[in-house]
Amino acid sequence: ERHRVKNRTKRRIKDFFYISFFDLSEDFDESELKKAYRKEARKWHPDLNKNDSNAEEQFKLVNEAYEFLMRQLERERNKNKF
Repeated sequence: ERHRVKNRTKRRIKDFFYISFFDLSEDFDESELKKAYRKEARKWHPDLNKNDSNAEEQFKLVNEAYEFLMRQLERERNKNKF
């Protein structure tokens, strides 16, 4: 059991924030992430929320979270290849 815990992918606080931001389970995959991203991006897109000054900031956060989590998935995929 100790071996399993040691090799388990460690997630940082930022990971959990972004995961909860998209309302994903901890073992999400790329298709779930893309679906959640599209939903949130559409919701906060500045062109669709012209009178909401908060929308642009939220949209930037959505993009930042998506890029971060995609990089994490890529790292995990590359780590598991070896």
